[in-house]
Amino acid sequence: MDDLPTWVKPGVSFRIVFGKGNINNKRYHVRGIVDGQAVLRSWNNYKRRWIYIVESPVWFYVNSDILVS
Repeated sequence: MDDLPTWVKPGVSFRIVFGKGNINNKRYHVRGIVDGQAVLRSWNNYKRRWIYIVESPVWFYVNSDILVS
């Protein structure tokens, strides 16, 4: 669990789906890989701007059942 999944590469986008119609569903875009962690961005409709986060391989493992490519 020390490495990111093989499909996590810059330019890839994916969704997190908590359920149909759930307002927390989001699309993430992988912007880069830094020190073994993924730099992700998602659009925030409320603030009308991109939100950038950095996630470790553990985040992908924990959320693997709700990630959709």
